[in-house]
Amino acid sequence: MDAFEKFIIRKNLVSREKASFYLLWVNRFLKFGNNQNSGKANIDEKQINTFTNHLANNHEEWQVKQARYALRLFLFFQSQTILSVTSSNLKPAIEQWKNLAAEMVNKRAWGRARLTS
Repeated sequence: MDAFEKFIIRKNLVSREKASFYLLWVNRFLKFGNNQNSGKANIDEKQINTFTNHLANNHEEWQVKQARYALRLFLFFQSQTILSVTSSNLKPAIEQWKNLAAEMVNKRAWGRARLTS
């Protein structure tokens, strides 16, 4: 959660004073999700709607809106984190493929040279 808090503050998505409330909503959602979805890791719009509908029973409308916004920011944050991790993990693999391709081209050229001599 520390990374999410830094993200929303650094990007000026939420003021430093309100960041704790956004973290609270995300934590409540995750606890609610564990109870409702047997620990299902994937968070989707349907789960957010289920949670915010539950909140609407005993919270003010502005709180429900704030919770929904917090969860959407959290989903965006997660998608950005996954993309950056995936991209950084791919760099070594891409370099290996480039090296293999160059090696194959060189071997093929060398093989042709042997056949024509």
